Amino acid sequence: MRTLRRHRPSMAATLSMVSLMDIFTILLLFLLTSATTEHQVVPATDVLKLPSSTSELLPNVTLTIMVTAQDIIVDDKPVAKVTAALEQPDLLIAELYQEMTYQAEKAKFIAGQTADGAFRGTVNVMAHKTLPFRLLSKVLYTSAQAEFGNVSLSVMQREKGAAA
Repeated sequence: MRTLRRHRPSMAATLSMVSLMDIFTILLLFLLTSATTEHQVVPATDVLKLPSSTSELLPNVTLTIMVTAQDIIVDDKPVAKVTAALEQPDLLIAELYQEMTYQAEKAKFIAGQTADGAFRGTVNVMAHKTLPFRLLSKVLYTSAQAEFGNVSLSVMQREKGAAA
């Protein structure tokens, strides 16, 4: 028995680099395609209750304006208070306009670096469901003045068959 173990030929394990490169290429392509087709995640917060809808469209990744009961927030940056915006007689909310103009310039620069080079002016507005229409119209007007005229309003998807 001892002689059989000593004279057994040793087998060395080898890896094929071509197979490994194929696996990594497929993995990379999968990650790139899944990253470019992502949809925007709507944050679930206690201060923001979105209206419900039967819409089945998913939101795209764009500039986001969140209007809670207290604040107006652009991409997680508070820019104005709701009470101050409601008290203004103007339709234009100056603080929001300033931030959105900055975001438009930034988006135009980035669009100029891409293949299609088109700035689309798309914004996603997430407004509290009990928000006064006057404030929502001010936010939409300010968005349009800052070159973000393509507006999507976020809603929570209502279950089929649920009552309104």
